[in-house]
Amino acid sequence: MPIRTLYLIRHAQHDRANPEEDPLEGPLTPAGEMQADWTARRMQGLPVQAIFSSDLRRAQQTAAVLARSFPDLRVRCDPDLRECVPVIPALQADHFTDMEPGEVARHLNRAERAFARYFHRTNGRDVQEILVTHGNLLRYFVCRAIGLPAERWTSLEIYNCGISEIAIESNGRTQLISHNDAGHLPYYLKTFL
Repeated sequence: MPIRTLYLIRHAQHDRANPEEDPLEGPLTPAGEMQADWTARRMQGLPVQAIFSSDLRRAQQTAAVLARSFPDLRVRCDPDLRECVPVIPALQADHFTDMEPGEVARHLNRAERAFARYFHRTNGRDVQEILVTHGNLLRYFVCRAIGLPAERWTSLEIYNCGISEIAIESNGRTQLISHNDAGHLPYYLKTFL
């Protein structure tokens, strides 16, 4: 039975204190570069057919390091894989007071477009793809894939360069194989920001 396997990888640590222009666009820190390198070694040898990345710098830089393990692949950027706040959980609404309802609706629409694009059955052969994205979107994807309420995305955590593996069988059955796997990272490189 053909299976689509998605490796959801959160970007490596980026410089939040000294962004060059936009706070979302700081480059990887030295620790982030090491996280990406360890993750590339972890993924090396897997029969990956495609690497997709958010178009934000921290994700693109992480994906570029991962791509070194797959010299025949080029990273394809997808703006729908950008960071987002897809849903504001009622019990945490006070943490999101700076967001307008229309902005959250746009984020949710973008997240749903990306989910539909990547989370589907394969057409007759095994497929393995890497998505390098952001913590909020990745956690939302995991909730959607396994049928948790979308509001639960804030209940999950994900390390920088943590890997979540999702398998989608040809009959549509979806399994979370692993979430937030960071066993490839040394303890001192396990970060959230």
